[in-house]
Parts: sequence; C-alpha cells; structure tokens
Amino acid sequence: MKTYPAPTDAVFHFGKAGRLGRCRLRVFRPRPDRPAVVVSTDLPGPGPGVTDAAEELAAAVARLHGLDPDCVLWVGHVPGTAAVPGRFAAVSFDRDDSGRLCRPSWRPVTRRAVGHLAGAPLPD
Repeated sequence: MKTYPAPTDAVFHFGKAGRLGRCRLRVFRPRPDRPAVVVSTDLPGPGPGVTDAAEELAAAVARLHGLDPDCVLWVGHVPGTAAVPGRFAAVSFDRDDSGRLCRPSWRPVTRRAVGHLAGAPLPD
C-alpha cells in the first residue's frame, strides 16, 4: 500500500515587515493524481487576513511546500462564532504579465466538499 505525506497543520506567518499576518495553514496531499488542498484559516491578531493577502500567502506557501500554484485547490476559511457560522471559499488566481498570482476570485464551498477533496473529513 502506497503512503502519502501526512497533512501539514501549523501556524503560518506571511507578509512583509510592518504588514505581517498569520493563519492556520493545513496542506493536504491526498494522492499524486489529485491536486494538493491548502486551507488557510484566519487567526485573530494584527496584520492582513487571509482574504486581504491571498496572492502573497499562496505564493509563499507554494514556495515553501514545493507546490505548483496552478495545481492546488486554495481554500480560505473564516471561522465561525456562536452567532455566525464559519465559511469556506475556494480561491482561484489570474497571473499578471510577470507571472505573479493576482486578482483572486472566491466561490463558496462546503466543509464537506473540502474534506472530500483533501481525502479525509476536515477537522476543526
């Protein structure tokens, strides 16, 4: 039976000096024939959130984990509260003339769908 890399689950710092953000970063590599799934969850604190710096965050994660940004399912997650449910959104990017990720577009996706694509139920 073939094994695949264990998912990553860590706090990730991104951005530039004076504009640093942080998020919970989960990287799933379900199988070689399926795209990696990267879930970034907003964490409280100063600095940009996942939606404010999606391009920077995706580029940094791709470099660090050796991923082709065009072969990843990028998912932003805003956790819920007692009064408001959390939400997930799949993110796709265009590229500018220099090849950098730009113009993110967001579409809602369910936790269950993300878990299916990640290869296992998505834990909290």
